[in-house]
Amino acid sequence: GVLKMAQLISAKRLPLLGNYRDPFSLVNRLFVGWVCRDRFGFLNQFSPYNLHNELGDAEKLALEYKSADPVDIKSVIDKRAQSIIEKHDQVTVSWSGGVDSTAVVTSLLKNGLDPKKLTILASSSSEEEYPYFYKYLHDIGVNYIESETVSANFEKVEEGALVTGWCADQLFGSNIHIRNLDWYHLPWIEGVALAFKDRGIDVEAHELNQIKEAFSAYAEKLGLHLEQFCEFAFLFNFGVKWSYVSQEPQMTVTRQSIRNRIYNFFDTVEFQHFALQNFSTIRERNANRFLKYYKRPLKEYIY
Repeated sequence: GVLKMAQLISAKRLPLLGNYRDPFSLVNRLFVGWVCRDRFGFLNQFSPYNLHNELGDAEKLALEYKSADPVDIKSVIDKRAQSIIEKHDQVTVSWSGGVDSTAVVTSLLKNGLDPKKLTILASSSSEEEYPYFYKYLHDIGVNYIESETVSANFEKVEEGALVTGWCADQLFGSNIHIRNLDWYHLPWIEGVALAFKDRGIDVEAHELNQIKEAFSAYAEKLGLHLEQFCEFAFLFNFGVKWSYVSQEPQMTVTRQSIRNRIYNFFDTVEFQHFALQNFSTIRERNANRFLKYYKRPLKEYIY
């Protein structure tokens, strides 16, 4: 009950009431703008809110990434698709036309789902995002529903799995770098200071020191060595923003029977092991500057 309430608070964007200056609230304000819970149970101690601080089973397993076998993401994608197909005869996917949701649709078809048992919910912009794939889906007989509000249409689907591509963003880094590509490789606390200034958030030197101490200890708890701004951004996205992203689709519908059938495709322990095992590669190149590297493993899978 307490954990579900904590997930609900994150999913429904409880605003950051008051000008709280603790290191966790300040960084929440920078990255998301509302109360978001650290799912690994370390940063919550700084929050003025009494957040549920117990690790769930998935988080405990995620932290075992160093002792886990090296993850082949293509095999993990196939495994996830197969598990959904085994449980559900009908599948509805929220398809944006982007890399994440296209990888989801590709995996379901590749692993044997009958195209006629696949329904795509897509907005008018989805076809513009990836017209070739849209035409391909149309040609093989996939059902298509144009929808500007995915959650409203999820409510109408009475059977089968409801699948999103959510949580993929948290596996590969953070889109905060799009605001300024040159900060990617900066020492991480310097990047944080510039990001606060860019957002018009005044932060004192002693508050930056508190942030440095808190997040250095957080990275150590997760077994990560924090040096560059790109690594800090990943850490927040993976550890904190995940709390919101993983629950938001479920919280936009009103019936529990619908929630029970929603799958965020990339929300599994094996995908998290992939992200943590590849943490050291984040600094190798700025995928926001060189777009051919943006979520390259998913693009290779689609290809």
